[in-house]
Amino acid sequence: MSSRLQLKACVVLVRPFRFYGNTITAADNELDNLQGLDAAQRADWEQKASRKALAEHDDVVRALISRGVAVVRLDWALESALTEQQRNIPDSIFPNNSFSIHYVESSPVPVVFLWPMSAGRRNEIPTSLLTLFFALQEKGSLMVVDFRSYEANGQALEGTGALVFSPDGRTVYMSSSVRTSEPVLDLACNILGIPKENRFVFTTGGSTGKPIYHTNVMMWTGEGICAVYRSGMRFASAAEAARFDAHLVATYKTILNLSEAEINGFAGNCLEVCTTEGNRLLCMSQAAYKALSEPHKQAIDAMYKAPHSKVVMNIGQIEHLGGGSVRCLLAAPIVARRDADLTPLVSSLQSLSVAKARL
Repeated sequence: MSSRLQLKACVVLVRPFRFYGNTITAADNELDNLQGLDAAQRADWEQKASRKALAEHDDVVRALISRGVAVVRLDWALESALTEQQRNIPDSIFPNNSFSIHYVESSPVPVVFLWPMSAGRRNEIPTSLLTLFFALQEKGSLMVVDFRSYEANGQALEGTGALVFSPDGRTVYMSSSVRTSEPVLDLACNILGIPKENRFVFTTGGSTGKPIYHTNVMMWTGEGICAVYRSGMRFASAAEAARFDAHLVATYKTILNLSEAEINGFAGNCLEVCTTEGNRLLCMSQAAYKALSEPHKQAIDAMYKAPHSKVVMNIGQIEHLGGGSVRCLLAAPIVARRDADLTPLVSSLQSLSVAKARL
């Protein structure tokens, strides 16, 4: 498999109608900063914060396009017949949680998972995108696997927030929390062809003792590199922990053992993507890069030297209110199939894109 196919060939971003802190998800997201505001303070803050956050989102789109990334950008404000409820889905800014796109050996067409979301995180996929997915399935050029019915039973598995995949899509890592479901994970892995020995499930906890709400805020992977909050991970047995450690050494040339301070600064929430020229680009926030220790900065700079590179973006308002960073903003294909042709689906997605609108 070429390195180009191992990487994410395009990214999908969603601009919400307005952005503000989600009081429901704040309960288990310790990186969300909403405490201590009364109703009047919140209303005033939200109006100002929304403008700033959406401007940051626009800046991310510009930065990625300027670095040669194929960007698909959807905008709730441009959806037809927008309801009041759809005007108030702030966390749709994090599209990687609600759907993911996979190219797998067992399917001749791409597979899209529609993931079951926790309370406060539902109905976030723009109508135009859902319509496209189901239309392509009708034509036989896409398979849609809809797990959203599990929400009725209180089960959630929030996409590539809850799950982190290896660059080749053949190994999956999951930090158990109220936003994950092992039964749904098993169903997804059966479709993806990921055997049990390539699934690593663990619990996490920092100094507060609370589980980390999403795996992708404490771990990311790239071609030959993995950054992980290893000291905060707990496995069911010593043997399972040893198996995980051996896997890391065998799979990744460079392993960054992130500290709690680094993940609190969003250094665990990065994504490696592919430019249109086939080069690797590490996407991260200014806060994330600032939080990294000097040795970790040096290791990243060494991994992403020319022709590869990194892009560091300022999304401080989004991070402050949403508790998520750059990786959460980006939905990207996960490619495990050796002969995958990403062009047809990417072209269909780009037909919806408003990447250059409102910028």
